Amino acid sequence: PMQLGIPKVIGWAPVVDSSTGVVDVFRRYAGGGEKNKERKVALKAEEKPKKEAEEQPKKEAKTTTSTTPTKPVQKVLQPVMADEDQGRTLIPDPHEGKPEVIVDEDGRNRYLCLDGAYRRGDPDVIGLKNDNFAEWLREWVVAARTGQLEGVEITKTFLPHDPAAPGNPTGQEERAGKPMKSTEVLTKLPPGDDELPRWAYNPK
Repeated sequence: PMQLGIPKVIGWAPVVDSSTGVVDVFRRYAGGGEKNKERKVALKAEEKPKKEAEEQPKKEAKTTTSTTPTKPVQKVLQPVMADEDQGRTLIPDPHEGKPEVIVDEDGRNRYLCLDGAYRRGDPDVIGLKNDNFAEWLREWVVAARTGQLEGVEITKTFLPHDPAAPGNPTGQEERAGKPMKSTEVLTKLPPGDDELPRWAYNPK
């Protein structure tokens, strides 16, 4: 039915003409004594430039990010080798030519230390007193570097505040045997054919 002579819109039916780019919109009307009468309204559609349509796949390809993890580039640092004769000073060995091991008057091996003294490497004979700690530590170092602590299950300790600790020394001495300085028990000999210093041990 008509209302004040204005037809009633009951639907839209757009159709695109691919050759002209025109969108034909058919609005279906009813009323006015005519059933399903169609009235055609032509609208101009905006045509996208061909160039934009061609470049769209390229843009999508550029914006696509790869999910494959990349390994960080690791720089290999090469050691810098200095000239052998540049900035190199040789420190003379004050104990060169001295025997590394000697046997003391008690038949115990003595080992040459950096301070020039010969020690047994026997920390267990040192008394558990604060004043003896330095000497106990020297003997422990000798025992460790000469392999005398290999296979020992209980770790050596020096704990005066905990006398019952199983690794504490059990001795009462201030030193492990008589002090032996290399300069007192060795005799320096004339250099040999190689011009290196020589020393001889003279047990008393």
